[in-house]
Amino acid sequence: MKIKNEKLEYMLNDSAVDSVAEKVQSFLAALNMEKKNILRIRLTVEEILLNWQEHYDGEVPFTFLTGKRLGAPFISIVLAGESVNPLERMEEECGEWSSRLLVNMGISPTYSYSKGKNIITFKPKKEKMNPMVSLLGAVALAVVLGLLAQMLPASVHEMLTEYFVTPIYDAFLGVLTTVGIPVVFLAIVSGICGVGDVASFGKIGKRMVGKFLQQEFVYAAIGTILAIPFFKLIITTKVNVGAQLASVVGMVMDMLPKNIISPFLEGNCMQLIVIAVALGLTLLVMGERTKLITKGIEQLTDIGMFLLDRLNDVVPVFCFFVVLQLIMSGTAMAVVSAWKVLVGTILLALLGVIFNLIYVGRKKEISPVVLGKKLLPPVLIALATASSSAAFGTNSVNCTKKLGIDNKIVSFGLPIGNTLCHPGHVFIFLLCSLNMAEYYQVECSVVWFVIAAGMCAIMPMVMAPVVGGTAAAYTLLFNQLGIPMTALPVALALSVVCDFFATGLNMAYLQINLLLRADEQDLLDYGVLSKTNG
Repeated sequence: MKIKNEKLEYMLNDSAVDSVAEKVQSFLAALNMEKKNILRIRLTVEEILLNWQEHYDGEVPFTFLTGKRLGAPFISIVLAGESVNPLERMEEECGEWSSRLLVNMGISPTYSYSKGKNIITFKPKKEKMNPMVSLLGAVALAVVLGLLAQMLPASVHEMLTEYFVTPIYDAFLGVLTTVGIPVVFLAIVSGICGVGDVASFGKIGKRMVGKFLQQEFVYAAIGTILAIPFFKLIITTKVNVGAQLASVVGMVMDMLPKNIISPFLEGNCMQLIVIAVALGLTLLVMGERTKLITKGIEQLTDIGMFLLDRLNDVVPVFCFFVVLQLIMSGTAMAVVSAWKVLVGTILLALLGVIFNLIYVGRKKEISPVVLGKKLLPPVLIALATASSSAAFGTNSVNCTKKLGIDNKIVSFGLPIGNTLCHPGHVFIFLLCSLNMAEYYQVECSVVWFVIAAGMCAIMPMVMAPVVGGTAAAYTLLFNQLGIPMTALPVALALSVVCDFFATGLNMAYLQINLLLRADEQDLLDYGVLSKTNG
């Protein structure tokens, strides 16, 4: 269904509220949004209009707009008059960080006041074609044309590679680096600043964020130890304890930038992380005095995410040319050897979920099988769509109605968890790195493994949730680990395939995390949790 721009004028009364709610539902249905998220947005619109109706005396005019801006769907409600922000209650309940995450997911609105007008804006996410279809289609086409290219004369073969395929690859890689490096940096800074808002929830918020972060690094470390034996890596072993200590010290010293410019120019991700953390903590400590700077960084992060989303549309074209280059240069066996990544991601993620089910089952005296069935609804949606946003509505209902988690935990823990809880993607980054290190015979020392585990824990938290964001993250990761950039298209193809399993299993990890945090704070209804028919 084609989306058209529409502008309607109303007088604020009960009839107008019902009419606008119907229009919102129809518009979102055309975007193929999940029904629970459609209902959530519709109820939010109704609450906003009723709030304004209660505040203003008599019927006042307002404008309702829907359509597209720069290809992105939007819903806006504009009401002239004094400033009345109907979203303040939501921000007080969820925290500014959680509210901003919901906005970025397209589920919650933003409020602004300009030129005497109250403006409410939703930016719902339109259901796009499955990225796996377009990416694998590009790879398949590249394989066919690559095999046909083998029949061409050697001079034509070399000319195509040198003057056509390679320049396109280099150009796209340059764009990824240009956009990706600042986005990773800004995402870390804005994320740290946002934690200050979670702190207002006291012990609950601090512990929840800490547990999410701790979990990512623990799974990265365990995954590294379990996965190493299954890859034929060139491991450099040094029995000299002093040399090993010197390597570790050297790694730490290399993390400290010599100046603020070179890490951005060289794409040194570890140094960028150090600068970002230092800046984020400084802004966090200074609080209100740097509020404008913090807001500016958040807005720049949103701009970067938008650019990566647009870049996402041409990723299949990029992969087509690079896979074509792989075949024409005779290095396509990197794809064949990558089956370990898919199998390893599924096994490691499942192993972690099973361990957690057994642990929670014994702790709360509930069958792990029963608990696993209770977790299934959002897991299945995420498995089918590879989208945590698509499963958000179901996940929220599932946590409260089937697991008995208090809404105080769910309201801000769920959106934060969608950003910080990615064990499945930690395993994807880790196994892709080990697989490419095996194929390209990269020398791996103890320090290399430490850096790989640390960066693979961080990357899922800071990358944009689109293929373009994943490509930017791999560009930084491979550059840091000394893996050739020709590994990028293979890693992207693997990530798209594995993303379905990883996102689905992430939903299980997230629900278990929230359940444990609720239990710690005595905010868990054991009666609801123990129901076998829930």
